[in-house]
This record gives sequence, structure tokens and C-alpha cells, in this order.
Amino acid sequence: MPLNKKTGVLIFLTPLLIGFLFAFLLKTHFYVYIVYILLGIVYYLLVKRFGKEISFVFLIPTVTIALVLVGQIFLLDFYDHNGLNPIKIHPLVFSLLIMIYLTFIEDLIKKRLVWDKVTIVTLIILGLFFSITFLHRGLSGISNFNHNYLAPMSFFYFIYTQKSYNRKKLNLYTNVILIVLVIIGVSGLIEYIYQTNPLQSIYDNETPTWIEGTYHEGYRIKTIIGHPLDNALVFLFSMIMVQVNVKNLYLKYPLLILFMLDILVSGSRSIFVLSFLVLIYNDSIKENGWGFIKKYLLFLTPVILLIVGLIFSPLGQTFLNRVNGADSSTEARYMILNYFFHHLFSFQFLGLGGATEEIVLYNSSHESVYLENPWIILFFEVGYFVFLFIYYLYLVIKKIEYKYFVIVLLIALSAMNSFGVKTIDIYSLFYLLAYFYALKVSKNPMPSIKSEVQQDSPNS
Repeated sequence: MPLNKKTGVLIFLTPLLIGFLFAFLLKTHFYVYIVYILLGIVYYLLVKRFGKEISFVFLIPTVTIALVLVGQIFLLDFYDHNGLNPIKIHPLVFSLLIMIYLTFIEDLIKKRLVWDKVTIVTLIILGLFFSITFLHRGLSGISNFNHNYLAPMSFFYFIYTQKSYNRKKLNLYTNVILIVLVIIGVSGLIEYIYQTNPLQSIYDNETPTWIEGTYHEGYRIKTIIGHPLDNALVFLFSMIMVQVNVKNLYLKYPLLILFMLDILVSGSRSIFVLSFLVLIYNDSIKENGWGFIKKYLLFLTPVILLIVGLIFSPLGQTFLNRVNGADSSTEARYMILNYFFHHLFSFQFLGLGGATEEIVLYNSSHESVYLENPWIILFFEVGYFVFLFIYYLYLVIKKIEYKYFVIVLLIALSAMNSFGVKTIDIYSLFYLLAYFYALKVSKNPMPSIKSEVQQDSPNS
């Protein structure tokens, strides 16, 4: 098929742009970016060789490694403490964006881009969020935009553009992350038993704002994931992945117990309660009627009794202490909700662009209160355009399998600041959205795939 002018220009400009970027970086002390540009190209080549299914493996380090450890492990410090990362982007997220960009160029050349409501709303959100962030905060806010919105939404679109997925490949690659999560989960219980973390000195030096709170009501695990609440969310995500991928009941329930115990020793009250919503779900039992109920209760009843018993054991002491000391946390959440509803119809249309920096609330003890709800934070960041993001999630959730689990995870995200600040939390959500979309497509390939295959065939 002969190349048109547009295709020729894209093929010419892409290597030229990458070459220019290499030349520029080599003359600066930001040369470490080159490693991650190369890694992004490797990601792209692996996707070409093994299919887009393998891209789910690329998100494992982003979801499981604390942001404060990024500089220690990957040289490009997430907070730019070493001066090598002025755009303050996660290096593996940077590589992910390189892979997505190269794939986007290829899809543009082969006319495989998907132009529908999801695409249009995605572009509008990214354009508006970038503009508002840049308008209010300049370049200092771009890091938050890149990390929390550009990268995860681009990853979903990257998965969304393919109309056929191999179910066996999806199961294989997502089982890899399950193995990693099981190892982290076991290490979390060991950490709680000995109440020490080999990375403790790094956490002490890097995160003085939250590390102190992990001891007040009993020891809370940090593992390699970092903040105890991030741990709780990742282990809730792990339970969901077990429910979807593990069909053997004798393996499924021990893994669910493991991750529930990890949530318990993270000290997160709300996520531990939500974990029961994941636990009671079951599509592995094939019987109907009384046979289903009998087999379901046979597995579920002892599991629930065991978990409840462990709450009142030494493993549950941190959790119980936090339940007993919930008054200050409840007051803080009430203050935030009250402030939000008071300003809902009197707030400036484009938001403030920096809610966590510009809005400070004080409780009855005259202590500053953090904004702990991501939707409220986003409202203060981008004003009423937060509803556009909610609409985007509604459009995406309509197109996926296992909507129930996504709703549970969204509720969990809403109980903490999550994507309201730069954390790893939003990647768990978009991992599920992309994975559940790919699962649905693997069962029912989209009709357009046939015409695309014909278009790319040598005889066309």
C-alpha cells in the first residue's frame, strides 16, 4: 500500500524527534531519561512481539513500589530530590507513555484509531485538566496531571483501541502480578509479626509527613508499597484479581484470607469492611439452587468466622485501636463534606488548580485537616469539570466486565485522598478498567476487527 504524505511525515518526524530528544538529554544532567526512553521502545517492541496483553505486566512496578523508593531503585527520583527528574514523573510511567505514543503513531498510520464517545471525552478531559493546571500552577502542576490523568487514561485508551484479545495470554500475564502480590502479602504479615521493615530508614528520611502516624494506634505495615492505606488498596485490588482469575476454591479462599489479613494489619477500617464485599462474591461454583447455597456456605462460613476471630487476636489490635479512636477522623471527614457542600454552588468555575495547597481546614483542636476525599480535591482543582471525569468513568464502566468490583474499588478510593494527590492508587483502578475491558473483548471480539484485518492483509 503506497504511503500518503501524512504517513510519510509521521514516519520521518518520529525518529527525528526521538533523536533530537536524545541529543538534548546527553548535553544536560537529565541524561537518565534516555534509559527510560529506551525502555519505552523495548515495551513497544515487546507489545509488537507478544501482543498488548503483555502490557499489563509493565504496570506491576508502578502499582507495587512506593513512590519514595523510585529514586532509590530507578535513579529518577519521583520528587526530584536528586535533580535528575525536573518533570517529576515516575520513570516507568514515562516509559509507558513512550510505548503508548509509538503505538498511537502506528495506529494513526494504519487508520486503526477509535473515534467514539470515550475517545472524545478522554481528549476533552486531558485538554481541560492540562489547561486548568497550567493556568493556575504553571509547570509545577504538570507532574500531577501526567501521573494521575494523562498516563492512566492513555493506558486505558491503549487497551481500548484493540478489538480482539487472547484470553489465555490475559490470564497468563495477570497471574504474574498475582504471584508478585502474594509475595508482598506474605512479607506484609511477616513485617507485622516482627514490627519492622527493612526499608524503614528510607521511609523515615523520605516521608516525615505520614510515617509518624503509622505507630500511634499500633504498628501498620508498609511493605514495599509505602503508605499503609496504599497497601490496603493494593491488597483489595489483589482480592479482586483472585476472585476473577482463581477458579480453584481450595486456592482461592486461602489467598483471599491472606490479603484480608494484610488489609487488617494495614489498619484501614473502611477498606477492611469493603473487603467483605469482595469476599462474598463467587462465580466459581457451578451448581444451582440448594447445591450452590450449600457449597457456597461450606467455603464462606468458616472463612468469615476465621476473619472475625482474627480481628480480636493480636493481629487485629491495630484495627481495633483505630476503630476506637475514629472520632478525630470522623470529625475531619464531616468538616470536609460540610465545606464542600457549602461551596458547591459558590465556587469559581475553573477551580483553584492547587486544592491541597490552598485550602486548609482546622478541627476543634486547632489542628490542620487534610482533604481526604479525591472527588472533593478534584472539584477544588478543576471546578465543575469534575463531573466530566465522573461521566468518563460511567462511559468506561458500561463497556467492561465485572462492574461490581470496579464500584467496590471506587468506593475504597473515595475513602482516602487517593487520586486527589500523587499516589499509586489510581493505577489499580485503571488496571482493572483496562483488564476487564480486555476480558470482555476476549469473549466477544468487536465486529470491526474483521475489516481491520482485511485492510492490513498483503492482498488488500
